[in-house]
Amino acid sequence: MAKKSILGATPSAKKAAAAPKVVTEEKKPVGAPKKGHDKKIGIYVPAETWKALQHQKIQEERPVSDIVNAAINAYLKSVGGPEAK
Repeated sequence: MAKKSILGATPSAKKAAAAPKVVTEEKKPVGAPKKGHDKKIGIYVPAETWKALQHQKIQEERPVSDIVNAAINAYLKSVGGPEAK
């Protein structure tokens, strides 16, 4: 007859044996994909502008960063400033 281990009867051993395996999912990136040469800036806008950008983001199905970048590039082109590549 085989001997039973007294360690198998301890509460911690039971928890370890009954612990379910945890499956982790990869986090999906939020916002525009970052490139190595991109720089982050912060701006303050009125609440109405922020709301309009959120609605536009949904309508165009693209990140706010892309919308703001397009607006900045159009502005720089219209005033003859250096255009972003």
